[in-house]
Amino acid sequence: MTTALNCITELGKNALGIVAVTLMLKDIFGYRLNVRKAAVIITGILFTAASVLPHILIQDSTSAADITDFVSLGAFILFPYLLFKSKKKLTFLLFGIIMNATADFAVLIITTTFGITSQTVTALLFCALYAACILIICIAKAKQKVIPPRNFFENIPTIVYVVILLADLSTYYTVTLATNTEYIKDISNFLMILSAVLVVACIAFIIFRYYLLSDKHKETEMMLNAQLEHNEQIMKHNADIRRFRHDYTNNIFALNLLLEQNRTDEAKEFIAKMNDLPALTQTRYATGNYLADAIITAKASLAAEKNITIEFSGTIPYAKISNNDICTILSNVLDNAITACPKGAEKPISIISAEKSNGVLITVSNPVVGKVEIVNNSVKTSKKDKTNHGFGIANIKSVAKKHDGFVNLSCSSGLFTIEIGLMFKGDN
Repeated sequence: MTTALNCITELGKNALGIVAVTLMLKDIFGYRLNVRKAAVIITGILFTAASVLPHILIQDSTSAADITDFVSLGAFILFPYLLFKSKKKLTFLLFGIIMNATADFAVLIITTTFGITSQTVTALLFCALYAACILIICIAKAKQKVIPPRNFFENIPTIVYVVILLADLSTYYTVTLATNTEYIKDISNFLMILSAVLVVACIAFIIFRYYLLSDKHKETEMMLNAQLEHNEQIMKHNADIRRFRHDYTNNIFALNLLLEQNRTDEAKEFIAKMNDLPALTQTRYATGNYLADAIITAKASLAAEKNITIEFSGTIPYAKISNNDICTILSNVLDNAITACPKGAEKPISIISAEKSNGVLITVSNPVVGKVEIVNNSVKTSKKDKTNHGFGIANIKSVAKKHDGFVNLSCSSGLFTIEIGLMFKGDN
């Protein structure tokens, strides 16, 4: 009975572990599935046998558990190679080792704290740990709280994996040796604290890098969407021009016929009807920066839905400021301006960009209803989404700080104005 229970729990532990690792790589870290079906089936059968047979063939449950621990480690390493693609060959090897070592560390802390010695209970703790990971990943994915950056692990230095592994191993053996009464407790406590600090520091570093890459992914996605919208509008504009030319040619031909036949009254009526034809009124922006053109054009379409126009004058630097920074500034400042601008405002949203040899000053003004309260160069807003609005200004200030620049906010005579000064840097 005990043997059968050990087999079932060990098999469940490995199966849940593989599912947790797979979902983590796919839904959290953005790896795309590239399943090698035959290899996965064969490997699955072999790992199933390797998870069960030690408990059947070996009488010593501890020795059997040690063997199945290596089976788990092998599954964590091998299955990602069969399910995903990676440019960096060591990625899944290091990830598998870290996942296995971290899971061992977490379960060891629980078993040591509560004095658990049963192999079956230990395996069930692993199952619970992996099941919790799966549940968290599914909830995060369902609520769209995670936008996975591509090739996340390839951007983490190998030394980080090594430090985490050493921290996990040192903690594991520290806790194990601490159960020996001959072991010096002071050294044990010191090593445990040191290991915990290393683990927390490295995990914090990985989380920071993850969100940094995630933000860059969002900005890139925003730029691509703006460019696609811009391209679609250019195609539509070109189609309108071709249609206008076609109609214009036909109309001139018909008008000539009427005039040749001295049918002047009909010709005048025809001209009057021609004046009613739709004109090519869509504003085209030429800022000197193709991405800025795309963003302003896209935002102008949104503004048009509220009967608001956007005017631009000057030039926006190309190459001297990164696309990400241009995207962050224009997207956030225009989103805020369109939201704050009253529907059908008489005055347009104005963008003035004054480019000089060492930098650029971008000034955006938009009409507002009432007085906008500005405290410490920040907008004190009563908007329901004040968090998003605050992040928009904060992101603009972050870009300005990066370029040794400034952001000034002001409001007078029904106009809210934001001035953004950026200095050019040699590495842009």
